[in-house]
Amino acid sequence: MDKFLDRILAPLLLLILSINVNAKQIATDPTRPGIVLIKTDPTIIKKTVKRKRLLSAIFIKQGKRQAIINDKLYQQGDYFFGKKIIVIKSNKVVLQNSSGVSHLTLINPIKNLKNP
Repeated sequence: MDKFLDRILAPLLLLILSINVNAKQIATDPTRPGIVLIKTDPTIIKKTVKRKRLLSAIFIKQGKRQAIINDKLYQQGDYFFGKKIIVIKSNKVVLQNSSGVSHLTLINPIKNLKNP
């Protein structure tokens, strides 16, 4: 009797499981867009995305010019993204590295308010 049940129950269970799997496939919405996940290497993204360099303010404190770049305070001689700040002018910061010289410019500079 046990062998008989094994012969019937095993195929019957397989049949029920296969019907359940097919029912799930039939029940999926054919109008639902497919979702594709793409895994990328974060080091590639870091190399290809250019970092935004935003010069937001230049001011003089105790006779020294200072600049706020990307929400951090810098002064002449500091390094920003591997470039040395060689000059802070009234409307721009001059940076230098082995590749050459580059500039960060204020978009909307504030005019000197001492002499209206």
